[in-house]
Amino acid sequence: ATARNKLKSEYDAIIIGAGLGGLSCAAHLAKEGLSVAVFEQFYNIGGCCQSFKRKGFLFDASVHAIFGANEMLKIIHELGESVTLKRVEDRVIFPEHTLLVDTIPQMRADLKKLFPHEAQNIDNYYKGLVDTVESLLLRFRSGETYKTDLSIRFGSFYKYFGKTTWQVIDESFNDPKLKAIIYSTQTGFMPERAWMFSAYHIYMERNFYHDTSQVMVSTQEIPNALFRAFRRYNGELYLKTLVKKIRIEDGRAVGVELADGTYVKAKYGVVSNADAKLTFEKMVGLEHVDKDTTAKMSRWLLTPSFIIVNLGLDIDLNKYGIDGANLGYFVNYDVLDMYKALREGILPDDFWMGISFPTIHDPSRAPAGKSIIFLLLPISYGDKNNWQLDASFCFDGFSALGEKGKKYFEFKNNIAEKMIQRLEQVIPDVSSHIIVKDVITPVSFETITLNHKGTGLGWLLQARELKVDQGLGLPIITSIKGLYLSNAWANLSCGCYATITTGKIAAYAMLEKDISQIYSYKWENRYVKGW
Repeated sequence: ATARNKLKSEYDAIIIGAGLGGLSCAAHLAKEGLSVAVFEQFYNIGGCCQSFKRKGFLFDASVHAIFGANEMLKIIHELGESVTLKRVEDRVIFPEHTLLVDTIPQMRADLKKLFPHEAQNIDNYYKGLVDTVESLLLRFRSGETYKTDLSIRFGSFYKYFGKTTWQVIDESFNDPKLKAIIYSTQTGFMPERAWMFSAYHIYMERNFYHDTSQVMVSTQEIPNALFRAFRRYNGELYLKTLVKKIRIEDGRAVGVELADGTYVKAKYGVVSNADAKLTFEKMVGLEHVDKDTTAKMSRWLLTPSFIIVNLGLDIDLNKYGIDGANLGYFVNYDVLDMYKALREGILPDDFWMGISFPTIHDPSRAPAGKSIIFLLLPISYGDKNNWQLDASFCFDGFSALGEKGKKYFEFKNNIAEKMIQRLEQVIPDVSSHIIVKDVITPVSFETITLNHKGTGLGWLLQARELKVDQGLGLPIITSIKGLYLSNAWANLSCGCYATITTGKIAAYAMLEKDISQIYSYKWENRYVKGW
């Protein structure tokens, strides 16, 4: 991807970052005839949704599945582009139990067979979950959905407010093994996250859209499609071009300053697809930021980061009887112990992890007769050994300074080897078939995407935060005139569909078009209808 034209001194709109939110916003603005420049500090587009090739294997950097995929495709189709998806299934595996995670009625029925002594509690739990989320969605039918107002207490809401995911599950069941399984299906590595959030997430993923999908070819196809639309409407992309400052004059964003000192004006505004903390604390400057935003950023927690291991194998996994795309593999039922240890920067011996098999559904990602396995482990950025980074290394928000050092690479490879050993409990002797291994750490995510501490999903809003009418993140339309957010830090939260939608909302807001129906739910489109 390269820019078509020489950099101009002024554009109608400037987009900082070529992730999904940035490219979506840029394409929608360009489609309306605005002159738009996108500045991306990396040499590739897509952010966490990009892919890369190693010896004929096409690996994904982070994204391994998408929900709300059909709604995401509608936005891409509106821009005249397309992406091919294939629906996939998820499972969680425990020492004594395996559960297909497909729909809530299916999980309810299967769990009652596995735990007949908890049948009434299982019915009560899922009925409460469905009633609560459906009450919430009924409010959204008014078209005010992008605000995600969770502050009104009525009906089924009342008993769940202010409670974490683990608190509600712990209070709902008696059997500790059942608690662990249900917990694993609902944002299973963030126990302090609000139950309302995890209930909403699993309902939308499993009952409303029911379209968890894998992108065919690679996840890079999503940003590529958005970029093609952007180029078709004469947008300009500048790679390896870092924005250091958003200039504010009289309370309005009027342009950006690049790392080389170049100042580029923005007639109508600036849209940040960058990390919210980087945007406000370094590029804007807190002296220009309202007190509410500053307070939220200071108290909100961040989601964990990840270590990801992509493996290229010299075998065809289809011949091994692998029958699903994504697994959550748990070696015991003490799921909270691992999370607590990770928060303290320790990798326990009994860690669990996610395992994906992208070539089961898409053999084109690997050379003929070969396969890919994707391993994912939630992990702290600042572990107790600080990833064994050299004392000279630091990250200033824009770039890495100093050297990571030999010990860092030894340390990350040691963790990767432990993950591969865990994988061998699922596929014995798989290590003898590895011909390519690529390891991505929280440090990698921070230096490549500039996300603060390599966080995987942006804000980790706790239960008490959802009492406040502030959505699932910061407002897309900021308090600074002409400045918008289009990223996973904004109030639609994380995920490909949500992030792309923030870009469309930011574009429509800048264009002063109606945004009320962009993130609305059409009740009749539910996949699983009724209880």
